[in-house]
Amino acid sequence: MNRPPIRNRYPTNQTALQWQTYTRAAAAERALPASIWDSAWASLVRGARQARESTIAVCGAFEWIALGYLAVSVILISLFARNLAHPHRLIILQSFVAFVILSLCHFEGAVNAPNTASSAVSQKFWHF
Repeated sequence: MNRPPIRNRYPTNQTALQWQTYTRAAAAERALPASIWDSAWASLVRGARQARESTIAVCGAFEWIALGYLAVSVILISLFARNLAHPHRLIILQSFVAFVILSLCHFEGAVNAPNTASSAVSQKFWHF
């Protein structure tokens, strides 16, 4: 209370730092993506989307019926989980079977794609 006021704690001759706005050009100079969509994650998302769309396009009636059966059975397992000894194992098994079905569809679509030069033997194998 008896202390004199502190004056000139900060000298007035200091220059203030200027705010920098980061634009796409400034980000490119620093090798940083301007947004998440300009980064490698965007190409990963685009690749996953293309793989999903090509897999869905290749799936036939059998695959849709099998995946529907697996979905209904997972719902039933979830509803009646208290009556089952290991419901989580059953759900994991159902998910694995769905993954295998979708993987086979994806590989079959990749082999039979019009822009690939695959042999006739591999095309006949995947079209069983």
